[in-house]
Amino acid sequence: MNRLSKENSSYLRHASNQKIDWYPWSDEAFIRAGLEDKPVFLSTGAVWCHWCHVMAKESFEDEDVANILNEKFVCIKLDRDERPDIDRRYQRAVSAMGSGSGWPLSVFLTPDKKPFFGGTYFPPEDRFGRPGFKKILTAASEFYRTRREDVNDYAIKVISFLKEKPSVSGETDIKSIDDAVSKIMNEFDAVNGGFGTSPKFPMPGTIGFLMNRYFFTKDETLGDAVKKTLFSMASGGFYDQLGGGFHRYSVDESWNIPHFEKMADDNAWLLRNYADAYSFFKDEHFRKVAEGIIRFIKDILYDGEGGFYTSQDADVSPDDEGGYFLWREGEFRKILGDDEFRVLSLYYLSKKGAMQHDPSKMVIKLWMTLEDLAVKTGLDINRIADIIRSGKSKLLSQRQLRVTPFID
Repeated sequence: MNRLSKENSSYLRHASNQKIDWYPWSDEAFIRAGLEDKPVFLSTGAVWCHWCHVMAKESFEDEDVANILNEKFVCIKLDRDERPDIDRRYQRAVSAMGSGSGWPLSVFLTPDKKPFFGGTYFPPEDRFGRPGFKKILTAASEFYRTRREDVNDYAIKVISFLKEKPSVSGETDIKSIDDAVSKIMNEFDAVNGGFGTSPKFPMPGTIGFLMNRYFFTKDETLGDAVKKTLFSMASGGFYDQLGGGFHRYSVDESWNIPHFEKMADDNAWLLRNYADAYSFFKDEHFRKVAEGIIRFIKDILYDGEGGFYTSQDADVSPDDEGGYFLWREGEFRKILGDDEFRVLSLYYLSKKGAMQHDPSKMVIKLWMTLEDLAVKTGLDINRIADIIRSGKSKLLSQRQLRVTPFID
């Protein structure tokens, strides 16, 4: 067991059995790095993060990787939920290097905390167009050992870049607001809802901004963009159709396949979006989604003593991404009655929602409207609504018997 075993963070404690000589973020680690003239390897992540679990299993639990890290680096593990200030600083640094951002974040630092190289997830060997982690470790160590002046110069440039502040006017006028609206609408996906391309994040601040602008201008273009986005997100696999609440983001542009972690802050912001949308547009669908978010927060994140957990993990096992939330057609057939299977397999299941790692498992989303189901099945729409309610209850009860993803 390493020195993380007594940390408060469950994410850090999960790494306590690894053979890497991890430190928590501390002066002790940087003092040691200075005394031994070694670079620091900083890994930041969170207990809910799928790729953090993958990198832990592939690399941090690998004895060869542990030996390289222990020999050539002083290693620090950071929980981004515990220290978002530190994580944000190095996310910006790695992004400025052109290496993207996200979790796990892998950063190489000088003993005085300056970043000189970094990235996110690295596979153990060359894969996905990314260099292997062992190769990265060797290169970073050699760069630090043989080109110290370049390391320091580059680190200083990164820090200087981050200190530069854009010139911003102290006042906000109507023109600047309209310019912001125009830029946002240029990114609007009129086909799928949302903004930009995949991966797609919900962007609740953007939705709220457009909704408020719609309130003052009554510009139906803005109202339609908001409604399209909210409907699309809530109809997709991005929304938990059984238990309520939203996952963190969508892998694809159509909101079909999510990254499965569920965050308290995301859902709090989206709750406001859907509650406001119900107030503005008087659409019952938005009210039901808001109630679903509240149900998820009460049933899953409430600790029973007045507090709330911050997240639900994406996985039970890193080998089965999102497995808790996925379904096979055979499971539907086994759990549901004949009419329920007939309706809900059309309503919830499609090969378009199949997972790449196991195509027999599918994300459930709303693939048809109730009106389309009525035409397809020949059943009355009220009868269909009753069937969906009863079948959904059975599926949720069955899912609750599964091993539940970790709550932190």
